[in-house]
Amino acid sequence: MTTISEGSVLGDRYVLLGAIASGGMGDVWRATDQRLGREVAVKVLRGEFGQDEITRQRFRFEARAAASLACPGVATVFDYGEEWRNGGSHRAYIVMELIHGESVEERVRREGRLGVRETLDIIEQAAVALQVAHDRGLVHRDIKAANLLIRTDGAVKLTDFGIARALDGSTLTQEGTTVGTVRYMSPEQLSGREATPASDLYALGIVAYFCLTGRTPFDHQESMAVALAHVHDPLPPMPPEVPIGVAEFVARLLAKDPRDRPTSAGAVASGAAALKNAAAPPPAQSPPMPVSTSAQGRTGTRPIPRTSSRYSDAHDPTLADAQMTSVMSAPISADIDNRRPPHRRLQLWILLSALGAAVAAVMAFWVFAGPDRVSVPRLTGLTANVAAQRVTQLGLHADLHLLDADQTAGRVISQTPRAATSVVSGTPVQLNIASGFETIDTTALLMQTAQRASAVLSSLGMRPSQTSVISTATPGQVVSISPSGRVRLGTTVIIGVAVAPPPPTTTTTTTTEAQAPPPHKKAAKGHGTSGSG
Repeated sequence: MTTISEGSVLGDRYVLLGAIASGGMGDVWRATDQRLGREVAVKVLRGEFGQDEITRQRFRFEARAAASLACPGVATVFDYGEEWRNGGSHRAYIVMELIHGESVEERVRREGRLGVRETLDIIEQAAVALQVAHDRGLVHRDIKAANLLIRTDGAVKLTDFGIARALDGSTLTQEGTTVGTVRYMSPEQLSGREATPASDLYALGIVAYFCLTGRTPFDHQESMAVALAHVHDPLPPMPPEVPIGVAEFVARLLAKDPRDRPTSAGAVASGAAALKNAAAPPPAQSPPMPVSTSAQGRTGTRPIPRTSSRYSDAHDPTLADAQMTSVMSAPISADIDNRRPPHRRLQLWILLSALGAAVAAVMAFWVFAGPDRVSVPRLTGLTANVAAQRVTQLGLHADLHLLDADQTAGRVISQTPRAATSVVSGTPVQLNIASGFETIDTTALLMQTAQRASAVLSSLGMRPSQTSVISTATPGQVVSISPSGRVRLGTTVIIGVAVAPPPPTTTTTTTTEAQAPPPHKKAAKGHGTSGSG
């Protein structure tokens, strides 16, 4: 299998420049289209999937699905190609527009959480794109903050249709499996039912909650606990500063029953737009004109006493500005000697100037005399080896930690410090690497339905298999799981499903009178065989 790397050329046309991100089936690279002389994004199917025809079909489906959506809110697909390399390895790739910006997840990780209007704007744009997909008969099935990209001009782009499903019932997913990202997966999917457009709306509600709070609603450490919380637990409340109408809007998206969610993505877009407009700040008003008065026969502008502004500044900024305007615009009059000149504004300017000079001096010190500083690159999605090499090349120290997570083994799932952070040369950069294991809590799945347990295990990357166990528990409930604990992704997990014990066997006993055995005939005395005399 040929390893793909920087400088590789696909289709004798696309030169790979550097890895951007990693998805479920492939890695995304920044590349140059040599024919058209433009930068593009190229998603390359991972080599380990190249020999799997089902995966290749899904990859082709992703390209066709995205290309069929003529919508500004969906990343444009330019080209698709497949080629066989030396040694028999297969390589498939999708060429898309390169989005200059960042994902919603990156923005929230960087800023902590987003404002109400920015969040509603993101949800509105994403919902418009989703409505186009649903109208074309496609369910995305993997809406999440990482798959919504924000361009530098604020436009939102929906990406990654790798596990999308056609509403006509056709699917490339293996029967009995669940696909998606656990933290954004709907209760119906985690209960073993098929994903619908309402499932996409639930995931969009998770995105909204994540933007407004800085975390997903069910933010447990173990993925299994997250999955079960989606099904059973009530929605945790949002911060009190989130307006009630917005909180109710998000809560409706996150209703457990799909029938309680908005009727369509278009309705979500309209609702988000209405709330966004209601949250818009009022138009700026011009400050009131100075009040002209006449006192003791003199006409002029009377300055408002300084004592009145002491109590109004903190409560009414507009009034404070008006008072300052009155003071600064007061004309010179005969009683000028009784007024104090406005030295406070001059003193403020002097103080600000001195502060600015101090800041400039500190910055100059760091630039010219301070230690070398480095901007931390974006490393999430890269393999551990590639990420560690990049960190080392920048003069930083790579600190690798393995974490159990529902993501591809060996990939960086988070980093500290965040991307674009300026740090001193030699600073350690913690790289959290997906271990390829997941923790299965037996007690969490016991007494669940077999269908739900299978769906949860599938969502965690396991291969569920069922066996019948005679038990007094309710038939169909899970009574045993093997193996449990820390299990490698892809492991077959046996689910013991209760079946009723067989009915007891009834024995019929017939009572009869005791009868004497029939008499045996005895030989007559004197009779026998004798010889002749």
